[in-house]
Order: sequence, then C-alpha cells, then structure tokens
Amino acid sequence: MTTCLADIAQAGRDIALPAVIDVNGESLTLTQSLRLLPGKRLVARATWCGETVLAKLFFRQKNWQDENAGFQRLQASGLTTPAQLLTKPVDNGGVVLYQFIDCATPLDQLWLAFDNQAKRQHLTQIKQILAQLQHAQLVQRDLHLGNFLVQDEKLWVIDPASVSTAATTQVFQQNTALFIAQLPLPDRQLAITSLQADSATVSAIDAMWQQRQQQYLKKILRDCTDVAAGQQDGVH
Repeated sequence: MTTCLADIAQAGRDIALPAVIDVNGESLTLTQSLRLLPGKRLVARATWCGETVLAKLFFRQKNWQDENAGFQRLQASGLTTPAQLLTKPVDNGGVVLYQFIDCATPLDQLWLAFDNQAKRQHLTQIKQILAQLQHAQLVQRDLHLGNFLVQDEKLWVIDPASVSTAATTQVFQQNTALFIAQLPLPDRQLAITSLQADSATVSAIDAMWQQRQQQYLKKILRDCTDVAAGQQDGVH
C-alpha cells in the first residue's frame, strides 16, 4: 500500500516501516529509519528502481531547497560527497535520493574507539577538507564529527543542508573553533595541533567551550527545577 509524504510527516515519531511512497512514477520503499527530526525530515535506507539508496524526506519545502543548494555548493567545491540521484518537490516538502555508501560509518560513532594515531590521521583529512571549503568560500554550519562518513580510510562529507557561503577569515576561524569545541575534552589539544589552529581560533574555542558549559548547567538546573516542581505537585 502506497502512502504519501504528508502522512509520514503527520506520523511524528510513529512512522511505520517499511513504507512505500511514489517518487517520480517509481515506488520508493523506506526500509530503515536512520535519523528522524519530527516535523522536519526523515533520513532512511530505501530501495528505488531495484537499488539501495539513501532517502531524505523533507516535510518543509525550504528545508528541501536548502539541501539542494548545499549539495550544489559541495559538488562545485570538488569535495567527496555522495552522488545525488534524484530530487523532487513532493506535497509541501520534497524528496532527495542519494547514492548509498556501503560499509560506511559516521565518524562520531567511531571516534571514541580510535587511538591517537587514528585520530590524527582523520584530523589531517578534516584539515584538508576545511582548507578546500575555505578555498571555495564555504562553511558547514554546526560542524562536528557526524558530518563525515568513514569508508575504509576515506572521508565523505555529508549534510549538504548545513553548507553555506562565507567570505571572511573570522567566519572560517569560528567554524574551526566550533568543530574543536564539540570534540571530547581530552582530544581538544590534539585537534588544535593537528588542525594548526591559530591564536584567534584557540581563543574562540575557549569562548565556545565556556558557552557550552553554561548552556549545559542551565539545562541541568532547569531539569532539576522541573523535577522538584513535579514532586511538589505529586508527579514522580
């Protein structure tokens, strides 16, 4: 039975898979949910025209447009990113199909198991990617380890929707600082050395780290207050 993108969007977190939708006259069978942001998008392993593909279903047209614009920027930069097989507006959003990269794992899932040598090797590759992005005057907003897929020793750049244009040195420094600040604390100095971060970037890392700590503490305090209030109201 074929469903529609609007029905999948309305299902929230209760999406029943496998599910089949019509895309460009062909059946797209969604078999495994890989990432879900209710109301925004679903990333799934799928089958289309007899091939395994990565399907991104966007429930808002702007998010679909951002994905396409980001992919075009990545492709023009020459960076290694999965090929786009099809993109089509559907209902109030759109569907984008990508080449499925076999035997690939997000870098953030592998990182903690790496020794320092493996981390340095991957940071060296990331340094080259950041240099290529800067040469193309691009940044990947909210840059983190999950923006990369590891296949053997090869890194693929993913998440095109977060790629935007940038033209100032300060923006590139802030972007590198954000990446390092989001690493586990024991790896921060290793990344500063491997990425050859300058003094301005290091200062930005410290500022971002302090900001993240403050946000985390505020969240803990808020959660504790909510728990205390709930207990007073008889909610446990």
